Amino acid sequence: MKNGYKNAGEIVAPSPSAVNPGDPVVFGNVLSVAFGKYESGEEGVFKTGNQWRLPKVQADDMTTVGGRVFFDISTDKLSNAAPATGDIENCAFVVVPADDTEDFVVVELTPGVGTVTA
Repeated sequence: MKNGYKNAGEIVAPSPSAVNPGDPVVFGNVLSVAFGKYESGEEGVFKTGNQWRLPKVQADDMTTVGGRVFFDISTDKLSNAAPATGDIENCAFVVVPADDTEDFVVVELTPGVGTVTA
C-alpha cells in the first residue's frame, strides 16, 4: 500500500515516565501499552490496539463482555465506576469478564475514541 505506515497500531515517542513491558501508558486521550522497558524521556514503542490483560480497580465488577471501561489516572488502572477529572473515558471494552475479586481484566483497546474527563 502506497500510503501505509510500518508502525500502524503503535506510538513511537518518548516515554512520559519510567515503564515496564505491559504497563498502561496515556498519550493525550489514547491509552497504550508499553512494548518494552523505558526510562522517562527514552524513546519507546507503545501499542495502541489489540487485546491486553491490564490492571483494574479490584472492587469494580467487569463481567459484561463489551462493557466500556475507562482509565483511572489516579490509580493507573482500568475502572467502570464514575470517572473523575483527567480520566480517559471510552478507551477500552471488556473481552474476558473479571469480577470484583480480580486485579486484572482482558480488554480491547479502542484508540482514537477516548475522551479526557473534564
